[in-house]
Amino acid sequence: MALSIKPTIKQAGVTITELLVTMTVIAALALITMPAWSQLTRSQASKTAATLVMSSLEQARIAATSGQKEVWVIFRHSPDNSRDGLRILSRTGERFTPEGAWASLPSGISFQGGTGNLLDERPPENVLSQAVTGGTGGSTYSYGALMFQRSGRIGIPKQDGNRLSITLCSSKPSNTQTIALSRATGRCTLR
Repeated sequence: MALSIKPTIKQAGVTITELLVTMTVIAALALITMPAWSQLTRSQASKTAATLVMSSLEQARIAATSGQKEVWVIFRHSPDNSRDGLRILSRTGERFTPEGAWASLPSGISFQGGTGNLLDERPPENVLSQAVTGGTGGSTYSYGALMFQRSGRIGIPKQDGNRLSITLCSSKPSNTQTIALSRATGRCTLR
C-alpha cells in the first residue's frame, strides 16, 4: 500500500473582518487629522496671500521710483465666493496702463472692507476703467485704491483720508492679517 501525501496549500488573503477593522482604523485616523490639515492649509493660504500683497505693493513702489511715474494699486473685493485680487497700473501721460493681469488671492482669503482702510478708498473712474479693461467693474465687485507718487511716497489716500492698511481675512473671521504702509516711504509691514 502506497501512502500518498498531499501538500497542504495555504490561501493568502484577508478575511472580511480584518478588512473592516483596517478600514475603520483608517477612517478614524482621517477624522482625527482633518481639523489639523484644514488649519494647516488655511494658515498656508494666509501666508501666501500676505506675501502676494506685500510683494505687489513693493513692486508698485519700485516701479514708481525707478520709472519716475505715478503707479496705482487697485484692490478688488467680491461679496460672493469669487476670489479677491489686485492689479498694478502705471500712468503714462494721461493713460493708465495695467502692469500684468489681476493677481488673485488664494481661495478662502479675502480683503476686508468697511473699516476705513485701502479697500474703502474708491479709485478715480478713469483709473478703474483701465484696471477692469474698459468697464466700471459692475456692481458685483467693490474696489479700493492706493497711489504711489514718483518719490515712492503715498499720494492717495490723502493725509486725512482712509488708513494706509489692508486687512486679509480667511474663512474663519478670527484669522486676520493687516498689512500697513508708511506714508513717507511707501514700504509695507505685516502687523
